[in-house]
Amino acid sequence: MPQKKNPDIPELMPRKSGRVTGNLMSLITLVKGLPMTYNRDLQEDKEPIFDTVDTVSASVAIMAELLDHLEFNEHASKTAPWAAT
Repeated sequence: MPQKKNPDIPELMPRKSGRVTGNLMSLITLVKGLPMTYNRDLQEDKEPIFDTVDTVSASVAIMAELLDHLEFNEHASKTAPWAAT
């Protein structure tokens, strides 16, 4: 939207951390319940790991693209009422 001042990407990135944290808790719970000699249950660790890798990779790529195109209005930042003089 042209009238919007805040870009969507920085607003949505912190929400992705909840998904990654949920995947971590899933893996911790899975490993905690494993006996020492039976690792068949590690079949269930693939989905959260791949989801986390996909989420973090996409987030980093999108933020890199955003930072490449970021422009600052130096005049507005220097003349803002809260700017240090």
